[in-house]
Amino acid sequence: MRILLINPPYRALTIHGMGPQVPLGMLSIGGPLIDAGHEVALLNAEQAMLSETEIVRRVHAFAPDVVMTGHSGSSPAHLTVLRMLSAIKKAAAHLVTVYGGVYPSFHARAILETAPQVDIIVRGEGEAVVVRLAEALAARQGLSEVAGISCRDEHGRIFETPSAPVIRDLDACRVA
Repeated sequence: MRILLINPPYRALTIHGMGPQVPLGMLSIGGPLIDAGHEVALLNAEQAMLSETEIVRRVHAFAPDVVMTGHSGSSPAHLTVLRMLSAIKKAAAHLVTVYGGVYPSFHARAILETAPQVDIIVRGEGEAVVVRLAEALAARQGLSEVAGISCRDEHGRIFETPSAPVIRDLDACRVA
């Protein structure tokens, strides 16, 4: 699968005070996805402070099957992610959108109830979950066997799978 990881363009105190931060969360899921054979690219929209129009242009240029995004846990960043995913879905409704991070992990059901631009939420550590999710999506399998996600079924009902096991050895997960 072609997977585009997007670090959202969120302005925060740390960005103004210390400059853009390395999108470690995106890089942490990128390594296992690459190792599993997927074509993965990172769009660091935060570093370049890209507009939604430019993000959509770059999404279109890469032509992914899946867009994955997340943030480091700041609640205000959630609104930035929703606006970004809305713009992406408006331009490419067929794309599967995946959202992970601290905030969506704790608010998965509420997000899915109110944000149709979010297809799947990865809860907790994503390194192993995204690999299994990408495998299921590529094989066009149901998602009920993918631990650690929340999404909607074919009737629009929200369901959550059991939590994925905690990764015991993070060194086993290569950072991209």
